[in-house]
Amino acid sequence: SVQLFPNPFEENTSLQLHSSSEGSVYYHITNLLGQELFSNRLEVSKGINNWTISLKDLPQGVYLLHINNNILILIRTIILIITIIHSLLIIN
Repeated sequence: SVQLFPNPFEENTSLQLHSSSEGSVYYHITNLLGQELFSNRLEVSKGINNWTISLKDLPQGVYLLHINNNILILIRTIILIITIIHSLLIIN
């Protein structure tokens, strides 16, 4: 099973994958036009595996996370949000 949290997120999201065996998992992130923006290979242990995915250099938007273990391909929608904090400077 695969879980992403938080989602929506700012900058980083956690990917948790439960695996019944050791091996490699490949993932890539695309925009909604299908353009690949980022890819990586992860080594998987039997049991629960956790990673942090950082998208801090991408603009706010909706992206697709593709996970491939050479047997199964999973696609999850991820939403990157950017919080803008406005500050007000008052000079007397």
